[in-house]
Amino acid sequence: DAGVPVTLIVDSAARRYLDEVDHVVVGADSIAADGGVINKIGTSGLAVNARERGVPIMTAAQTIKLHPETLTGHTVEIEMRDESEVIDADAREDIGDIAVENPAFDVTPPRYMDAIVTEQGQFPPESIVTLMRELFGEGVAEPWAEP
Repeated sequence: DAGVPVTLIVDSAARRYLDEVDHVVVGADSIAADGGVINKIGTSGLAVNARERGVPIMTAAQTIKLHPETLTGHTVEIEMRDESEVIDADAREDIGDIAVENPAFDVTPPRYMDAIVTEQGQFPPESIVTLMRELFGEGVAEPWAEP
């Protein structure tokens, strides 16, 4: 309705279309104090591909997704989903004892994100900790400080 052209694609085809877009916008399940973005699996790969192509990538999320207790995204335990989402029981028998992993989320490091956009405005990932302090108090730790 707003005149913005939209094309729906499968997420695994995203790299193919990067030369045709001006920006990439992703959501977030959680945002760490260092600006790391925890989101559905594949987000990090998309961000790396966008950076490689010179396409700006931003996260759009409500401030409720900010998690000041999580200093860096890489400290988050990633949920593993059931292998039955990847392989059915018959195929499982055929492949034998091969490990099957099905992570639900991944972590996009802040260096691959150009901006985090919230209802409070747009912020560079490395300064999201400043917004967290405004919202949650000065007790929010500096994510790059030595413990």
